Amino acid sequence: MLYPRAALLNHLEHKKMSGHLKKEYETVREVELSYSVQGKGSVVLLIHGWPQTQDAWRHVIPILTDHHTVITVDLPGIGNSGPSKEGYSKKELARYIHDLIVKLGYSKIAVIGHDIGGQVAYAYAKHYSSEVEAAVIIDVPIPGLTGWEQERGRWPRWHFAFHQQKDLPEILVKNNVAQYLNYFFQGLSYNKQVLNDAEVRPFIEAYSNETTLHAGFELYRAFEQDAEDNKNLLPKLKMPVLAIGGEHSRMKDAVYEQLEEAAERLIRDVAPHCGHFIPEENPDWLAKRILAFIP
Repeated sequence: MLYPRAALLNHLEHKKMSGHLKKEYETVREVELSYSVQGKGSVVLLIHGWPQTQDAWRHVIPILTDHHTVITVDLPGIGNSGPSKEGYSKKELARYIHDLIVKLGYSKIAVIGHDIGGQVAYAYAKHYSSEVEAAVIIDVPIPGLTGWEQERGRWPRWHFAFHQQKDLPEILVKNNVAQYLNYFFQGLSYNKQVLNDAEVRPFIEAYSNETTLHAGFELYRAFEQDAEDNKNLLPKLKMPVLAIGGEHSRMKDAVYEQLEEAAERLIRDVAPHCGHFIPEENPDWLAKRILAFIP
């Protein structure tokens, strides 16, 4: 179990590492968040999932920046962002990111999230709906929406339960981070050669840090709170919502089927030649689909 001082020291040590994006830092409610801003035009916010950082979007960003101001952020506790002081519910993480967006001087945005980042994107769209012009949620089930209990229990989602155990995942994984994360990168991808050693190295390095490893598991431990936060479907999301699944992902149908009851203007699409890791497996298609949805 990490205690606050240890978490802070680990965060400061890890901050020395550099990623593929030019990182900036802003303090939000006493937590230093690492983020990147590139491009020009209307604002698109990209939120990463597990086990990744904001670098997950590095192949998508260059295609978007001629048309949009693109913001990425490391979730609290992940990568170069300091650990959350308010827990890891998706509602709380959305609040951190919203406060960052406001502090940077932006208001209206489109929010896009992959994997657990999609759960955060849903929370952002739900709680700051007047400021969200469009939302894209990619290849992830949403806690609390209809079908959640069935989705979380389906193979290969055994890790949902494992990651929620107190301390045990940290103990078992900390000395085997590369092997453990590669199990998911290879097992959930279709274009396995794309998720090669060089591609996943930034994520292996990030999660080899104990603060990030712990925060990553906390994302799963918050699922019960997330389900409670999301159980009230009304009012429905009124902005356009695009639900994307990977053609070869076992989660490709989940997000659309769940959002049918939670969004008034829902569109579905399937990313071709992809498993779960769509931003890496087919970044050109994803970026162009985003541009078509958010011109």
